[in-house]
Amino acid sequence: MIDLLKNAKEAIKDVNVESEKEKQKSDIENQKISSEKDDLEKEKKNGRQKASKIKKPSITQYKDPEGLTVGKLELGLWFIRHRKVFINMFYGALIIVSFITWPRFLYTYGKYVFIDMRQDQNLANELVASGNINHSIVLNQAPLPLEIRSPQFLKSGENNYDFFVEITNPNEKQYGKFKYRFKVEDSIFPIQEGYISTLETKYIVSLANDVDYRLQNIEVEFISFDWQRITMKNFSNWINYVAERKDITISDKVYTPAQSTILSEKVNVNSLKFTVTNNTVYNYSYVDFVLLLYNRESIVGVNTYRINKLSSEKEQEVVISWVGNHGRVTSIEVIPNIDILNDEIYLRYVGEGGEIK
Repeated sequence: MIDLLKNAKEAIKDVNVESEKEKQKSDIENQKISSEKDDLEKEKKNGRQKASKIKKPSITQYKDPEGLTVGKLELGLWFIRHRKVFINMFYGALIIVSFITWPRFLYTYGKYVFIDMRQDQNLANELVASGNINHSIVLNQAPLPLEIRSPQFLKSGENNYDFFVEITNPNEKQYGKFKYRFKVEDSIFPIQEGYISTLETKYIVSLANDVDYRLQNIEVEFISFDWQRITMKNFSNWINYVAERKDITISDKVYTPAQSTILSEKVNVNSLKFTVTNNTVYNYSYVDFVLLLYNRESIVGVNTYRINKLSSEKEQEVVISWVGNHGRVTSIEVIPNIDILNDEIYLRYVGEGGEIK
């Protein structure tokens, strides 16, 4: 019995010793794990410190060998990011333009459908009912030919002549543009362009024509005509339209003959001075003038002059030298010559309110 108790104590003692050893091993392993964790934390911390000490590269220092800059890249990126905004702005502009133009289109179209079309139809019905549609009616709608007076000439220098002729447009609703030239026997002079308003009388001229023989008479030949019909549809008030654009006055006309100036004895250089006032609201890129000198009722001198950039409601003094022996001059006529249907003569500029004509 005693032996059994001893054996039991020894067995218990051995179990305790083994348990103590296991505990010590566990503590040692826990210490190793904790030490390893501490080492890892230190390594991570040191890595972060080293990484913070390393300078990050700056993209602004990048230089592309083909010239592509960072600014251009950023601009392109900004444009891509705001692409929808630009598209919406474009759509908005289209909507605004449509809002402005469509009412005018609908008004014009509606007026024609409900008013003008009915008037055209009534006119056509009246013509058909009258039974008077024939070739003579069509011919009556054609423009009448110009009324042309006898061409004249003046000697302006040795072997030089000035040609001029007075023409009249008898048409009340036809604005004419034409090409013409003067002829002297077998000689034909260069083709020039002209224009004439409704019911207008004017002079067309050709200056300094070289003729090496004594002139007897001359002719004027019209090469072509282009008539534009004036109607209520394209000009609601044609008389006011013309008056508003041709309101240019000439004043202070003074002609000084050659003998009254200090000049060479071989050349007669006369002087003509006048003032031009543009009373219209239009700025002209240029305005042409026909200059006529009279001795009573006879024309003794003819010339042309052009003013560039004649502004609205402005005065401009003109002084020109005029070579020739005109003899006695009793009166002067300065005639503005404006092709009011030519858009190129109107000077356009951009002001605060937009484009002004």
